[in-house]
Amino acid sequence: MAAISRAKRASLLRNVLGLVAIGVLAAAGFHASPAFAQVAEQTSSGMQITLPASAGSQAVAPAKSREDDAQDQLLSQAVQMIKSGRAADALAGPIAQVIAYYENGVGKDHSQRRYCARSMVEVLLYTAEATKDHQSAEVFTQTWANAYFYESSALTDLGRLEESQAALRKALALSPWNSLYLSELGYTYEMQHDNEKALDLFQQAEGATEFSPADLKNSELAHALRGEGYALTELHHLDEAEAKYHQALKLDPNDQKSKNELQYIAQLRQKLGSEK
Repeated sequence: MAAISRAKRASLLRNVLGLVAIGVLAAAGFHASPAFAQVAEQTSSGMQITLPASAGSQAVAPAKSREDDAQDQLLSQAVQMIKSGRAADALAGPIAQVIAYYENGVGKDHSQRRYCARSMVEVLLYTAEATKDHQSAEVFTQTWANAYFYESSALTDLGRLEESQAALRKALALSPWNSLYLSELGYTYEMQHDNEKALDLFQQAEGATEFSPADLKNSELAHALRGEGYALTELHHLDEAEAKYHQALKLDPNDQKSKNELQYIAQLRQKLGSEK
């Protein structure tokens, strides 16, 4: 996916707002989900994220079935297995079950575009994209895309980075403007020391936070900014890297990761200065 420009983001937002019509939402079958418990999880890159216990959304979201709830429970099991060091078991067990459920079910229908959304903004964004291309779209809960996301997390833990990247690209095919997925893909390239590619993806992730759910926007933006800062540091663009970390600290003054990286940049400057 090409880097998202300010003009493109503004255009997409106008398209989204233009679709806020009762007829569009009703035709798509969207409804307001009730509130539910939140659980804190950690991504492969070490970012603490807050995900709904049933992987849905408190905003307007696609209707969930009992089967979706069952798949959510399987993914919750997978997360605990990954956290306990059983990534291979998570892959072969619950993650494989969830992926098979969707790929052999709704995933077999190629007559229209399929998306996964976390909020009304994402629902409308994806509907607008399909409408713009004169295509119909069906928007599902985030569970299907999250299955690929956690597949990627397990594969990253096992050091299988190329397979992890392939899983994240499947997640992004369903949720192309998901900032978290973009940042995690950037992290895999960071691990491969492909800092140019990582920087591009973290920049896309930063832009995509315009569509992030309100309760996740700041954490996903800080995640993207730190990723940009790291890649820029590795590329020796120290002034730009510092600016990104300072932006992250404005979002969270207690962001210790950004503070540590700023200290590292200061030490690197001293080292480079002494070598001249």
